[in-house]
Amino acid sequence: MKTQQLSFRQSRPISCICFIIVLCTVIVPANVAKADSGSKFYIPIAVNKSTNCQLNAQEQQIETMLVTDANQQRPEMVCNSLLSRVARERALDMATRDYFDHVNPDGHGPNFMVREAGYMLPDSYSNAADANNIESIAAGFSTAEAAWDGWMNSPSHRKHLLAEIPFYTEQIEYGIGYVNISDGNTYHYYWVVLTAKSDQQ
Repeated sequence: MKTQQLSFRQSRPISCICFIIVLCTVIVPANVAKADSGSKFYIPIAVNKSTNCQLNAQEQQIETMLVTDANQQRPEMVCNSLLSRVARERALDMATRDYFDHVNPDGHGPNFMVREAGYMLPDSYSNAADANNIESIAAGFSTAEAAWDGWMNSPSHRKHLLAEIPFYTEQIEYGIGYVNISDGNTYHYYWVVLTAKSDQQ
């Protein structure tokens, strides 16, 4: 029987929210943030759905859940084509080489892989070859909704994907990868979400 797997290592009052909506930026349903007084403030999330990311249908479904979740704490989110390429390569690599881990068989983790691809992570992010400050993965879930539900039922994944701690709140750029290969691997469906803060931010 095939099992489903998830892996991940590793409110304050708001008085005013100001931001500039640039070309190609879409406003999605508002998030709710609770102030100390118990009142609610609605925080719009600005999402740049770049066509450069070229997300497939399943990746777009994950993207929609990521950016519209009512508990999302990031003030804005931007799809990054480089992160999406690395995420898709990660999913394909796990399916092709039949492993499920943040560290590939060569000993490299997500921080290393995005840096090797040219994405400039902050110096404060670990430089260890197997480091992960940016990735959530899932396998064996046949639909995006099932993968998302799996992540949401895992405290460490929720922290990462919904930015429940300040470290992740700054990771406003994201990339999403999905592959379905039915032969030669254990789980068939592989999902990857990368969120990162560029050294240029």
